Amino acid sequence: MNFLLLTLSATLALGLGEFAVRILRPQQLRHLGAIYRPADTIGFERRPDLHTRANLGDRWVDVITDHQGFRVGRAGRVEADTRVLLLGDSFVEALAVTYEESFAGLLQARLPARLGRPVAVRNGGVSGYSPSHYLLAAERALRREPFALVVVAI
Repeated sequence: MNFLLLTLSATLALGLGEFAVRILRPQQLRHLGAIYRPADTIGFERRPDLHTRANLGDRWVDVITDHQGFRVGRAGRVEADTRVLLLGDSFVEALAVTYEESFAGLLQARLPARLGRPVAVRNGGVSGYSPSHYLLAAERALRREPFALVVVAI
């Protein structure tokens, strides 16, 4: 009888927990297919000219990219003679926050004042990338434009 009561109690508790998670506090599903596309050699990359909203569990965030697939802020792509390329994985891509709140966005906002000249920061971070991806992404980016600095977050 005790074993039956324990089993019934555990089943009821798990059922209530499942109800609470699925109905009362559901997690948003990740629709990352709208953000990424297949790419030769590197496997996948962010889609160019993208403006979508994504919820990765915390809140809704605008994901905006330029014509090369670099994540940019609401103001769009910044052009300058001095360019910085950021490479990394989910930390650099920072899909949980707006671009302006990310490491790349903060650099974009603060570097020009510190250096006394315009600076363009290119956010090449992509969730799921590893060091071998960083090398391929760097080679691809360096073929398109020169950079004064490349920062790789491992």
